[in-house]
Amino acid sequence: VEFVSKFGFTPQHGTRVQEKGVRCQVSGVRLCRGKWHSPCQGKHYTYRFCPMKPKRLGLTGNIGSGKSTVAKLLVEKGAALIDADAIAREVTNDLTVLEQIKTQLGSDLVRDGELDRAQTAALVFNNPEARKILNGIIHPLVRQKSEEKIIGLETLSSPPLVILQDIPLLFENGLEKTLDAVIVVY
Repeated sequence: VEFVSKFGFTPQHGTRVQEKGVRCQVSGVRLCRGKWHSPCQGKHYTYRFCPMKPKRLGLTGNIGSGKSTVAKLLVEKGAALIDADAIAREVTNDLTVLEQIKTQLGSDLVRDGELDRAQTAALVFNNPEARKILNGIIHPLVRQKSEEKIIGLETLSSPPLVILQDIPLLFENGLEKTLDAVIVVY
């Protein structure tokens, strides 16, 4: 929508901006320095509608700090949530990912076509090299899936104002550079 009347439209996503040089669609009068110079005095206001991309907010914090509570509150206010942990669980259900984990970290981590999370946790918490290998397999896929979800949300006809990304290792992976702001819960 390029121009809209103040009487017919109130954008929920985006900004109404009175621009210098904009003409009233009805009277043809020009807006100068925020003032209408004409007999119509802007009673047929036109606004330029500038759709905004949703703000990308990161959410991080220690285990048990209340991240889920903060995320729930923000979602109730209209934010869209992208949960990196949920995406990681989804990614580790992929058979090719499981095969990579078996090949690089050992077949004992995969049982009956599923990742043995307890066994994997025991390995990576005691072995920094194994953690690095596992993160090298999973993190790129989580970032890719997250970005696909973000693009899907941004291209909606009525996108959310905020996309909240719950990312446990946000700073450790340098992901703060991709966000507009970060909320740290402690």
